[in-house]
Amino acid sequence: MIYTDVYDDEDKRFYPELIDEVQKINNENFKYDETKDIPYLKELILYWSSGWRGFGLNYYPENASVHPIVKTYIAEEEK
Repeated sequence: MIYTDVYDDEDKRFYPELIDEVQKINNENFKYDETKDIPYLKELILYWSSGWRGFGLNYYPENASVHPIVKTYIAEEEK
């Protein structure tokens, strides 16, 4: 069993919680790692979004214009 039921006095119900050993494995699997990279998806995200500058990622040179993601189809009912 990887979960244990923990009672919450405030909500007056049980909630599943990972046992310590499984939680440790889970934390290691989802830890940020600079060596993990998905170049194709990263390029798409950086191309269509300028919001990653705060993370030190920039697709464009400083003087280039950015192409934001925009709605390309509007249904007749929405007009």
